[in-house]
Amino acid sequence: MDTPPPVKFAWLAMGSQGRSEQLLQTDQDNALVFENVPDEQLTETRIYFLELAKLVTKGLFKIGYEYCPAEMMASNPDWCLSLAEWKDRTFHWITNLARMKYCYPPYSLITT
Repeated sequence: MDTPPPVKFAWLAMGSQGRSEQLLQTDQDNALVFENVPDEQLTETRIYFLELAKLVTKGLFKIGYEYCPAEMMASNPDWCLSLAEWKDRTFHWITNLARMKYCYPPYSLITT
């Protein structure tokens, strides 16, 4: 990148890397969170970080980390979000448990 990041950001390791469970053959599972910006700067800021993420994920691929087949990578706009967007996304995941699969009763434990 020719310019420094427009705002603070963090690269998130997810999946097996995030759990410190990587073995010899693994793929990329990552995300990016960047500092909140005014609405009029959001698109431009996201474009910057998507470009940065494309460079990083391409570099990781070159050294042997396969691309995630489900595209759970920071180069995907769904995984490159502002802090506010990440808070909204995780709140939605937590409060919409009906879409989650549970494996052991009692179901009431996850609905309270």
